[in-house]
Amino acid sequence: MPELDGPGLYRELGARFPEMQHRIFFVTGDTLGSGVRSFLDETGAPVVEKPFGPEDLRNAMARIASDP
Repeated sequence: MPELDGPGLYRELGARFPEMQHRIFFVTGDTLGSGVRSFLDETGAPVVEKPFGPEDLRNAMARIASDP
């Protein structure tokens, strides 16, 4: 993403549309360094790591769809 990374997008979404922030999940190909892992743990959002299959996406989508 040219202007925002994943954490930046998550924070911006929370600032503009806080009611939608729980509807996000992250897809990453990063090796998940400690800073990224800490951020993801703080959000509580589902994480799908590459490589992934259709079932991984379905599970993440089901999880965010079931959150109130």
